[in-house]
Amino acid sequence: MSAPSPADTTRAHALLRLGELVEAPGQGPARIGCAMVHLRNVRHVRTLIGDAGLQEYLAALRDKLVSVTRDGDRLIECSYDHFVLLLPDIMNTGHLRLVAQKLDLLLRNPIVVGDQMVASDFALGLAMLPDDAEDARQLLERAEVALLAAEQAGLTHCLFDPAQLSEMTQSWELDRELREAIAGNSLMTYYQPQVCLHDGSLHGVEALARWNHPGKGFISPGEFIPAAEKSGLITRLTDVIVKQVMQDFARLTALGIPMVSMNLSALDLEDPELAARIQQQLAIWGVSGEQLTFEITESCILQGSDITRRQLDKLRQLGCALSIDDFGTGYSSLSNFRTVPASEIKIDGSFVDGIEANSTNRDIVAIALELARRFDLKAVAEGVETEEGAKTLREMGCRIGQGYLYARPLALTQLEAWVRERTPGENN
Repeated sequence: MSAPSPADTTRAHALLRLGELVEAPGQGPARIGCAMVHLRNVRHVRTLIGDAGLQEYLAALRDKLVSVTRDGDRLIECSYDHFVLLLPDIMNTGHLRLVAQKLDLLLRNPIVVGDQMVASDFALGLAMLPDDAEDARQLLERAEVALLAAEQAGLTHCLFDPAQLSEMTQSWELDRELREAIAGNSLMTYYQPQVCLHDGSLHGVEALARWNHPGKGFISPGEFIPAAEKSGLITRLTDVIVKQVMQDFARLTALGIPMVSMNLSALDLEDPELAARIQQQLAIWGVSGEQLTFEITESCILQGSDITRRQLDKLRQLGCALSIDDFGTGYSSLSNFRTVPASEIKIDGSFVDGIEANSTNRDIVAIALELARRFDLKAVAEGVETEEGAKTLREMGCRIGQGYLYARPLALTQLEAWVRERTPGENN
């Protein structure tokens, strides 16, 4: 039998203390509150001030929490980034909400460690017995559900609501199924053609992840990609797609496709081993880095750390091209995109939509194309759906388009058939 994990030991300790409160003489019908605290920036703090500084920071934070406890309240340090505060004799939901606001204000104040001001990035989940739970174990679980709900909503604190349980159950089920799909190689790679607008020739393809669930059918990438990011599965998902693209490369090359682009998330770029794994796949499958373009969003550039910058530089050293995806939808584009070693911008489809009749969209696209020309970048227009839109883009000097006018994302066999249909005299 394996030894219990630190998380299991932590939960057992919290349950023991909760059980003592529930069974305390004279406890009767009084309510017990449970506040679960998650410190989300512990790794960043360690990087900033080192291990010794981190311990000083955590000790100061612990003292802060103790300073606001009443007689009978109990603070349990669950792990380096989780605390549980047990609160007997909570009167009602309003009282618990005041506790949440008090803890929120307390944790917002920075902590001084040496000559550094360290701010806490945190989330709180709160629940109450017997209103939200039937026993100590369930109370702890409901506080954790509220904590996860706060984190997913981008809030600093959240009280348990039964609706969260249903949403969380669906989220956990999706995470479990996605994990199984990744482990079982059930995800697929589809390819959407990118076409030269002036002569209709094939410029390249964009590789896109697709998930055909055995019971639910195709699940939208808009649903499972964010789920992968929230659950920490995105790097594994990216690895699967990169490997599939490498495996498909011989057939893609036979189709005359010179370039394959694929998306990287901000979390991918925070992985210090990303470029090394891509380099390994290139070597295994004999693919040149010059044949790959990695698409990153403006937000990746604006919010990226030094790790992100280093990974981008390493990808460029491998010969891979970089494309700024959804160009124009982020902030501070003019002051930031030049600092990234990009060779391409992708004009977001929201600006291409109705461009033949929408003067505002035309102006925005014209500015993007002028920037591309000035800085010697290729420009790819996304969301090209009509001949009129394609004609307008051609007249404006845009050379490459991608969208439903040409093809939806296609499985590899469908892509092969699509290429054959467009190739004069191709009969096999």
